Amino acid sequence: MAGAVVIMLPLPVIQGLQVLTIAVAAPGVTGMIATVEARLQGRRGPRILQPYFDLWKSFGKESLAPAGVGPFFLAAPVISFACYLTVPMLIPVLTSYALPLGEMGDILGGGFILALASFVVAVAAAETGGVYAQLGASRSKTFAAITRPVASS
Repeated sequence: MAGAVVIMLPLPVIQGLQVLTIAVAAPGVTGMIATVEARLQGRRGPRILQPYFDLWKSFGKESLAPAGVGPFFLAAPVISFACYLTVPMLIPVLTSYALPLGEMGDILGGGFILALASFVVAVAAAETGGVYAQLGASRSKTFAAITRPVASS
């Protein structure tokens, strides 16, 4: 194309856009998967945008913490979310070239960071001292250990 203008963005801007895109698009992908899965099972299923509505509703709710928990319990969701947003800074998803922080880790490092997020949530559940919270965290980690290797192969 003659006269085409190519705009080159700095790598940190591209990396920031990648993290932002992943954070904004992730609920949509989850909604799409749930809808397709329901249709394959012969059900109507949720709307594609349902995860966005659920997030909006969750952010409007009051934060509650069990009595006697420490500051780690309150920090666990923030730490976990930070772990999830760190992975797109290491592994190129939207670009085909290396990212500025890409040399700090690879797909294995990304897996470790995702495992750290899961571990933080399990430790926060254990900190509550409640049997059902610990049971739920244990169940979640067990299913993750069973399904993640199958999903990645």
